[in-house]
Amino acid sequence: MTSSLVVPLPHAEGPLPVSESSYPFSTATHSRFPVDLAEHGYVEEEFVLSGTARLFADATPSAPVRPTSELLPYTTRVLLRRPGVATADSTAWVSILNASQGYDIEDDWRRAWDVIIGRGDTYVAVTAKPINADALQVFDPVRYDSVSWGGELPRLQAAPGWNPFQVIAGSQEGLAWEILAQTARWLRSGTHLPLPSELVMTGQSQSGIYTNTYLTHFHDLLRDEQGEALFDGYLPGVASILTRSVNQDGSDLDADFSPRLEEPAQIDAPIIAVTSDGDTRLFSDEVHTDAELFCTGTGPMRRHWHVAGVPHSDPRSRVIPDNAQIIKAGRLPRTVDAAFLENLNVLPIEPVIAAAMDAIVRWIRHGEPAAASQWFTTDPDDPRQLAEDLHGRRLGGVRLGMLERPLAIFHGADADNPVFGSLSLLPRTEVLTRYSSFEDYRVACDEVDDRLEEAGYLEPHGRGLIHAVERELWDRVVDGAAPLPATPQNADFAPLRITTAR
Repeated sequence: MTSSLVVPLPHAEGPLPVSESSYPFSTATHSRFPVDLAEHGYVEEEFVLSGTARLFADATPSAPVRPTSELLPYTTRVLLRRPGVATADSTAWVSILNASQGYDIEDDWRRAWDVIIGRGDTYVAVTAKPINADALQVFDPVRYDSVSWGGELPRLQAAPGWNPFQVIAGSQEGLAWEILAQTARWLRSGTHLPLPSELVMTGQSQSGIYTNTYLTHFHDLLRDEQGEALFDGYLPGVASILTRSVNQDGSDLDADFSPRLEEPAQIDAPIIAVTSDGDTRLFSDEVHTDAELFCTGTGPMRRHWHVAGVPHSDPRSRVIPDNAQIIKAGRLPRTVDAAFLENLNVLPIEPVIAAAMDAIVRWIRHGEPAAASQWFTTDPDDPRQLAEDLHGRRLGGVRLGMLERPLAIFHGADADNPVFGSLSLLPRTEVLTRYSSFEDYRVACDEVDDRLEEAGYLEPHGRGLIHAVERELWDRVVDGAAPLPATPQNADFAPLRITTAR
């Protein structure tokens, strides 16, 4: 068995200066609908971390993941958003930036920017794949000139039909694991930032798969000088329990990203995975059954919450980079027009993720286990597969009031839109037959969501977003209003604070 490895402290440079012509990619001031961080008492800072990192060989039936003899130099960027005035009990959410479009996608910030600000926590976003580093250099060749993942970056220009999962020749995706660990070492050193109460690794979708891979193979392997774990907990989102290879050796340069199914690790840190209805279509394959892919990942320190009716991703988040910024990075812009919004599934998974954030901090600090795993129901005629209702939606799991008291039929995924899903609004006459007013409708939904909050699958801040989406759907069905252009998240829904530090 491989003994633990001491992770070195990287060299940090920053905060990097910001000017009108030089600023971070995905800065809050250049998002679709910019968030004024200063208004909330927050600052945004960018650092570059550099050092050398080990490569690792995949586990075999007879041996765990182990380091190779190869060390490669790297420089990556870290984007932080934190309170301007340090708080004594702040959690640092270390987000693995998603690479599924070939640039840094802030999926965790998109899911929970309002929650992080409401809690007074710190958000730490790490560029974690060579193709994203390449986009940074295209975006600003001077600012990001030093960024490297073991080799020269080609500075790609995406065209329709390109493969954002392609491997960058000469670079090495397998540096990610020690880069993430070295980032944690830096955060725990207190050299540039106030020490957080705990570090929680987070990631959504492909980055959730990275989170699963790290906790499975590197939580016990990569340690600080005292032999302590570098992360206190893990929050993988919309990735089930899937993992990936720990290196790119032997990968076809043009290959698509291929998740793996491994036995869920049981470690000494809390894990809460949150899986969407849409994931069960997006990640299904011809080798494994639904039950193998999704109805797993529980244990003394593990929870797996399935959320019914919700899609894999939310493309109308206000904090997605403006298309001009994406084009400047050499990548393809997003289309979020009126026709797209009209059929978009707006049932939010974000309130359940907010509850998972609250629960994992309580688990870390106070030893309070999170609410039990909630899985989709398996088909009684074929327990290897998941059951569906007449509309093709999964049964079981965490079911929000908007799903149980519907104004629309929500599809987590469908053939035309496997990532964002779709909805069909119910007729106005049918809705008004059931509910005489919006207040009546909200009361009906609250009866469901009150029970979920009491059980630990919702919390007050996320309830604010639920109420805002309920209002939006009511106005669309009853008054013929247009869909909102952005998800109605708000950092001021309700204060969130767990005040007792470890």
